[in-house]
Amino acid sequence: MGTTRRAASKSLIANDGRNQRNAEPLLTAKQVADFLQLSRSSITRLVDVEGLPAFVIFLNPGKRTLRFRESEVEKWLEGRRERQITATLNGARYTRRQT
Repeated sequence: MGTTRRAASKSLIANDGRNQRNAEPLLTAKQVADFLQLSRSSITRLVDVEGLPAFVIFLNPGKRTLRFRESEVEKWLEGRRERQITATLNGARYTRRQT
């Protein structure tokens, strides 16, 4: 049974460490922050409050790290832009979510 588990886990990982089912590499919060020209704390807030899609990896009690797919970040940004344009066209004023 141990051999089966080991073989199954190896089949999901390519030689370069990326998932074979989706070869898109995961980005760190710092990489996304640099891409969006924001701070890492702003990225965390966007994940927690604004719905920026991320993989949350829990390390130790109370500690976590975030990973992102670039395509999902770009899709999320495009969705926000479309909502903003629609709100402007409908005469509404775009406002930030209240927390």
